[in-house]
Amino acid sequence: MSTVRKFSEQERNYHKYQARQNFLREQQTIQGELKQAVEEKEAALKALEALAEKP
Repeated sequence: MSTVRKFSEQERNYHKYQARQNFLREQQTIQGELKQAVEEKEAALKALEALAEKP
């Protein structure tokens, strides 16, 4: 019976580990998308400012 408990505990630990890894991957994806959106908005703002400066 202790062997079954040990396997169950290992499986729970594995699932916790996988959940943490999935969370970290999601956070990295969100951060990457946010960074890209900020860069795109900054580029668009610079383009608008350049147009506004032209006589």
